[in-house]
Amino acid sequence: ISNRSQPLDASEPGRVKILALSFNNMKGTLPSSIGGLSELEDLDLEFNLMQGALPATLSNLRVIEMGLGGNNFTGAVPTDICNIPATSGPACALDTNVFDCPLPDCIVDNCAAVCR
Repeated sequence: ISNRSQPLDASEPGRVKILALSFNNMKGTLPSSIGGLSELEDLDLEFNLMQGALPATLSNLRVIEMGLGGNNFTGAVPTDICNIPATSGPACALDTNVFDCPLPDCIVDNCAAVCR
């Protein structure tokens, strides 16, 4: 993930609880190392210029709020994504991305995602 030349390295374990970087014109893909942020509670990367597939390691997160809408994410949504607490309620946004069908039920029911 980067905003111009400012990379975000999620490969080091830590105590990040909130990652709120919406509306920052960030480009790139969501790194698989994001799944290593074991203390993360809120992942908010909405309305950036991010693209590519969601990494399977995203399902390792225990976030209670997840905002990834308003980007250009594509591809299949990992089936284990329903293990993320945020996907069971209203604090999940994946809208305006276009994922491959079929979508996991939790995404259809709670995250406003569309597929093609």
